[in-house]
Amino acid sequence: MGEKVTTKTFQFGGFTLVPAENLLLFSDEQVPLKPKAFETLLYLVERSGHLVERGELLNGVWGDSFIEEAAISRCVYAVRNALNEDPKNPRFIQTVPKKGYRFIAEVTVKEASEAVLHPVTANGHGVRGDVHEVEATQDGDFERQIGRGFDPFPDTRLRNGNFSETPEYIPVNANIPLAEGSHRARSFSTVAAFLFVIAGSVLAYNIYELYYDRSSGAAGGTAKRIAVLPLKPIGDIPRDSIIEFAIAESLILKMSTTPELQVRPLSAVRKYVELDRDPIDAGRELKADYVLSSNYQIVDDIIRVTSQLFDTSTGKTEAIFRSESKAGDRFAMQDSISNEIGNAVLARFGRPASIFVARRGTENEEAYSLYQQAWYLMDKHTAEESDKAAKLLDQAVGLDPNYAQAWAVRSYAHCQFAHLGGGEPMEVFATAEPMLERAMLIDPNNAIAYTIRGTINRDFHWNFPQAIDDLKHAIELDPSTVLAHRILAGVYYRNGQFAEAIESQKRAVDLHPTSLTDHWFLGTYLVAAGRKPEGISQLNRVAEMNPAFPLVYQALWEIHHVEGNYPQAYENFLKLKEVWGRPQEEIAMFEKAYKSDGWPGVLRAELNWALSMEPKGKYCKYKYYIAAIAALSGDNDLAFEYLDLAIRYRLVAVSFLKVDPKLANLRNDLRFNAVLGRVGLIPSSQI
Repeated sequence: MGEKVTTKTFQFGGFTLVPAENLLLFSDEQVPLKPKAFETLLYLVERSGHLVERGELLNGVWGDSFIEEAAISRCVYAVRNALNEDPKNPRFIQTVPKKGYRFIAEVTVKEASEAVLHPVTANGHGVRGDVHEVEATQDGDFERQIGRGFDPFPDTRLRNGNFSETPEYIPVNANIPLAEGSHRARSFSTVAAFLFVIAGSVLAYNIYELYYDRSSGAAGGTAKRIAVLPLKPIGDIPRDSIIEFAIAESLILKMSTTPELQVRPLSAVRKYVELDRDPIDAGRELKADYVLSSNYQIVDDIIRVTSQLFDTSTGKTEAIFRSESKAGDRFAMQDSISNEIGNAVLARFGRPASIFVARRGTENEEAYSLYQQAWYLMDKHTAEESDKAAKLLDQAVGLDPNYAQAWAVRSYAHCQFAHLGGGEPMEVFATAEPMLERAMLIDPNNAIAYTIRGTINRDFHWNFPQAIDDLKHAIELDPSTVLAHRILAGVYYRNGQFAEAIESQKRAVDLHPTSLTDHWFLGTYLVAAGRKPEGISQLNRVAEMNPAFPLVYQALWEIHHVEGNYPQAYENFLKLKEVWGRPQEEIAMFEKAYKSDGWPGVLRAELNWALSMEPKGKYCKYKYYIAAIAALSGDNDLAFEYLDLAIRYRLVAVSFLKVDPKLANLRNDLRFNAVLGRVGLIPSSQI
């Protein structure tokens, strides 16, 4: 029996919420709910009938933690799933546009004087707190916190559902004595206060299952897939990118040297820096056989890292590894810890020890940390964060002018800024190219640099053959570069080489199985290759996994338009507007257009809207889109007028001319071949 406590319970619509036990029950059956989602539900239920604004909910559930507002939407989505609620016909949670949420079901509050705490369940859900969270003591007693008796994963045996089973502990000795007595944890200097918390998207690992061939993985059928997660701190210390990302990266690179292990790249695991992410869930999302999850603690210039190796199929802990090092020289610390723990993991899989030294490209710790921070920001894929990343990399190359990787990624940050409509491509790419040339002058064999050059050749110069050569060379230099496979697939697609696009995109998905964007690309390429049912099925699954992922609705309405399925085209078009958060009056305008003139009326309304967003005689990211919607509406003259403007401003979307289904009405017009010839997408003999 568990401990008896006095508490309140909340009952609504057949559900019972038991805060003291972190339990959500339906007819006495436990409903799984992650900790933050549970807190979100509780916060709304406690204020039932009242509007809870998004800012209030953010502060109430996450407190002072730095988190994006998108985390709220994901938690509310998880809660609605748990309550089996249709957002269009809510029974429990009402969305108040631009404001927040209101819990609308009738709630009965009961005092349960003898509420019995349930024992820990085998899967770790439904217990108070998360079995992987560690509360460090506050008295600063280092021996007691991380000495011989300290286990930073105290509930491991409980999560396995077997109280007698103790995970194997494999010590990793660094021959550095622990300090005696009582100590206070010190923080690192420079940029150690930078807080890395990323709002990860709902993950599409079920979709990946459709395309990943377990018998022929990239490293061969017998290779074990392993994911190494970013390290997480114990106690109240500033977070540090060299510890959290760089040690993880070194472990990834070290273990990738053996063909028996297929290790997920850093780009695939970077998002798991959140403190409350369950490592086993992360490993399963990444389609890994094993996941290595690590905590770290720093006291008196001593860092101790404790890593736990999980078998994701069973949820059991295979082994625990510990390593200690002096924290003063962070690069030496990074190499020491990654080699010690990495060799212990390799030994676990019957592989010999080796010495690995990370190729950082710089000896300046602050420049290296800025580089890691920049990648984190760029993974958010917004113009604003890309601009911030470019500024961080400006600082990095200022600290070390010979840092080739920073120069290359600085160039890419500008390219991404242009991709996302942050600036005029003519200016942005003109700024980016000299940075890339500097990177390649410093390091002619830099895979990242060749990847970025392939991107620029594809999207700015529209030189597909050269882009393909660049990207193939990048992959030769580093086969695990997800970005190179993704960009190469995009070149093949734009050039009408759909089979090659699918093959390359599947490789990107293999390397980064949790990327919804990569799955979305794969779905669109399947449709283009004539595998329409397969492609639409995948796109629908992406939408199911993350209803707030806008690109999928863009693809679906275009596909249904081509099929002549206008009701489905309209449904997905409207969903796209809703997901983008467009004003209600704008959505009402499209609803009125559909009611009066059907789908053609919606297209005309969209064309008028896009024209209203475009400043005459100036750069505007909508110019290509206006051309495409004009083509769909049958106004070919307007379409060619705006294609001319899109080419003049060298908009990135021009590279889609050969394959864009929205331009189908233009392809029988003699002017279209002239446009393709003008940008070099067909030889002059075909004009």
